[in-house]
Amino acid sequence: MKIQKGTYGYLKRRRNQTILIAAVFAAAILATYLIPLSVFKTNQNFFTIAAALLCLPEARFIVNLVMLCRAKGCTSRSYDEICGVLPDTVPCSFDLYLTSYQKNFQISAIAVRGKSVIALTEDPSCDLKAGEQHIRRLMQQNNFHAYTVKIFDSVDSFTRRLSQFSDIPETESRETVEELMQLFLNISL
Repeated sequence: MKIQKGTYGYLKRRRNQTILIAAVFAAAILATYLIPLSVFKTNQNFFTIAAALLCLPEARFIVNLVMLCRAKGCTSRSYDEICGVLPDTVPCSFDLYLTSYQKNFQISAIAVRGKSVIALTEDPSCDLKAGEQHIRRLMQQNNFHAYTVKIFDSVDSFTRRLSQFSDIPETESRETVEELMQLFLNISL
């Protein structure tokens, strides 16, 4: 069963998949190098080059694994609280990890209604203002203007604001909201 990006449990599942793939690649590299080495008694053969070339995709998986190990998903307690107040008409994505040149931002949940974007982070070291500016800048670069962006560091504050979203009239078309939610998925791990 494939868990889509933006759904609860995505980061944990992707981290486990990446661990498995990295382990398989490491085993393939070792087998490709060591078996011919024991047979030919020299590393000057085609298989040594093949093993070296297999290190390139392995390095990519290792870098992804490091980033995924740093990314913590939404906790089950927060997920249950959010789902308890989430209006049916409000799109919400979970388990996002946004990266920038200076900082990374752990986003447990993000929702859009009207011209408002709210997000929850459960990372106590997350710079809320920098995260808001990063999201706003990426939205503006993708022609989403005049939105307010607020990142909450408290589940209670986030759910309180989320429960008020049903009172906000929807000013954006369904397609625009879907494009915006897709943008959030595209800019996260």
